[in-house]
Amino acid sequence: MAEDREIIEYIKTQSEVTIPALQLRFSADYRTILRLVRSLTEQGLLVEGEGISFAVRGGKGPLSGGSEKDRHSPELTVMFGSEGGTPVFGDIFKLHNILIGGVLQGERTTLLRSLLCRLIGCNSPDNLRILYLDPARQSPFYEGLPHLLTGEVIRDIPRAVRALQWAAQEMERRFTLFLTKIACGTYVRNFSEYNAASAQEERLEYILIAIDNYEMLAGNARAAQCLQSLAQKSCAAGVSLLVASGSTERIPMETRSNFSTRIAFRTLEKRDSLAILGEEGAELLERGDALIKTPDGSVRQIEIPDFGRSAAELIVQTAKEIYPADFSSPAIAYINRNED
Repeated sequence: MAEDREIIEYIKTQSEVTIPALQLRFSADYRTILRLVRSLTEQGLLVEGEGISFAVRGGKGPLSGGSEKDRHSPELTVMFGSEGGTPVFGDIFKLHNILIGGVLQGERTTLLRSLLCRLIGCNSPDNLRILYLDPARQSPFYEGLPHLLTGEVIRDIPRAVRALQWAAQEMERRFTLFLTKIACGTYVRNFSEYNAASAQEERLEYILIAIDNYEMLAGNARAAQCLQSLAQKSCAAGVSLLVASGSTERIPMETRSNFSTRIAFRTLEKRDSLAILGEEGAELLERGDALIKTPDGSVRQIEIPDFGRSAAELIVQTAKEIYPADFSSPAIAYINRNED
């Protein structure tokens, strides 16, 4: 992308910049945004001619910032990959829980990283909180990310189990809030309706529970019980699961059935494809390709972009520079508590 003086001057006047190719939207100092755009271009994630779009909250420009209500709602549409060169988008909330499987850990982690970074780039911590569990300790650069509920990636298994227990309790707490609202005369059935009927200070943030390498937790009975409870009921409470596992067979069928969206990279055998998708086909995939099965039962083959670690590190660092850190004390206290 050429260094165009008019573009630089335009960035200086804007409060928000949108990069549609990656669905990233940041409000920041123009120097930070310019550095981000240049770096993404150098890494091949933005190409000459795509350009960047600019959004001005409450102002006049190529894009507007939307209504006050929209700005306090989470933006959960992400790009999963492309099909024949056409981007494939999906709303995390509408897709409910997402299960990612396949023989190569690198492919699963890359997709998880790209989805998380797009969500981070489009949401403030006021709208989106992430509870990130990674027993394999593959993602140290997320530490201190303002979107993380605990300010860290939870790596050791005992604390990861307690994190799932906390999430299950938070889900039930939210259902109690819905009942309280109903008792006061306002009928709400889910997270979206509750927030629409609540004052700003009462609104709940969307929580995404991201788990990489779940197979390392699968043998723990408490973890399995919490995952099943969350998979069955959490979406209505504004809590969703994004789970990547190298051995989806270790997740009970009853739990897997509550993952409405399944993504399978190449598998070694047909039975592995069946465990992830409920049908064969993933054993025939090439590296970088995946099959995605959506809630309507349709299956599409998509190409997953190579979203590198350096790009993710830059996006996380940009978020750290923009947003203040305000981590959830109740979650931290519960997860760090000593058990007898």
